[in-house]
Amino acid sequence: MQLLSEAGLSADRLALLQGAMDLLEDVTALLGWALEWPVLFVLYARAQGKPAVDLDDETELTALFETQTEDLRRLGQMMLGCLRSKLED
Repeated sequence: MQLLSEAGLSADRLALLQGAMDLLEDVTALLGWALEWPVLFVLYARAQGKPAVDLDDETELTALFETQTEDLRRLGQMMLGCLRSKLED
C-alpha cells in the first residue's frame, strides 16, 4: 500500500484501471516472480551440490528475503511509475 501511495495512486485512480487494464495484476505477478527467484536459485544450488540457504530455517529464509528488499522496492517503484504514467495518458 505504501508503494501505491508513493506512486500517487489513490483508490479512485486505481478504480479507473479496473476493466481497462490488467497492469496492476501484472505488477503483482512480476513482484511475486521476483520473490520466487531467490528460492529457485537456492533449489538450483542444492541440486548442483553447492552450499545453499536452509529453506526450512526461518532465520536463514528471512535473511535471504531481506537481502532482496531494496531490489524489490526499486522494481515495485519502477512498475508503479509505469502504471502511473498509463493513468495520466
